[in-house]
Amino acid sequence: MKSLHSLALALLCLLAFGAKAADRHAPTEDEMSAYLFVFFSDPTHGLFMATSDDGYTFTVLNDGKPIIAGDTIAEQKGVRDPHISRGPDGAFYLAMTDLHIFAKQRGLRETQWDRPAEDYGWGNNQALVMMKSYDLINWTRSNMRIDKTYPEKFGNAGCIWAPETIYDPVEGKMMIYFTSRMGNGGSKLYYAYTDDDFTTLVTEPKLLMEYPDENIEVLDADISRMPDGRWCMAYVAQEKPGGIKIAYSDNVNGPWEYLPDQVDFEDGACEAP
Repeated sequence: MKSLHSLALALLCLLAFGAKAADRHAPTEDEMSAYLFVFFSDPTHGLFMATSDDGYTFTVLNDGKPIIAGDTIAEQKGVRDPHISRGPDGAFYLAMTDLHIFAKQRGLRETQWDRPAEDYGWGNNQALVMMKSYDLINWTRSNMRIDKTYPEKFGNAGCIWAPETIYDPVEGKMMIYFTSRMGNGGSKLYYAYTDDDFTTLVTEPKLLMEYPDENIEVLDADISRMPDGRWCMAYVAQEKPGGIKIAYSDNVNGPWEYLPDQVDFEDGACEAP
């Protein structure tokens, strides 16, 4: 799960202004004008956007108010962990955790969590918010209930957290990957493929990785392609202290070559690479 006060797990991507959704035109580099950063905040549990000319200094859009209010798109009336990427079709793929950790305090439910913590753990939720746009203005949306879509394997899922997307050139599909646990067990990383409209999963989620120490929980993966063609995955291993590690693979979904050392420089535990 992402740090409560961080800017969440996000991806810098080039933003194209002025394109019409109906055109579905993938802008060229010359037509792009800014870097886009997506994030959430605890007080609102909404989606924010910021832009930058250089990728270092960002200005929050919409006078610092959410671009999309969480209570308009999420089952739990709040979103966390937004991640945005671009597919080869030129579209923007936005995935978020459907979760409000202050729902009881805000009067949105009578219990702290959606289900008993003794059975399903901290912050338990059951849905992802999946959205797609060609112009960052007009969006399609799906509230993906993996527990209902694949009840035999995920009917008892304790959480569905921190989704990210990436294009798999081998399968020719967008791949979504996320953190989950069964009941109140240990968290693991899973992946599945989506339909072209980004409204549902077309494959049952599978394990993205098996950490060498089965007693260590892993979460919060972020996959990038390297110049040599390999894939690099940063993720969190909840050791003592928990921190960020990386692994390499020739395929976007593994198998992975693990590096034993943490790569972050925090004195204490950290997460959300």
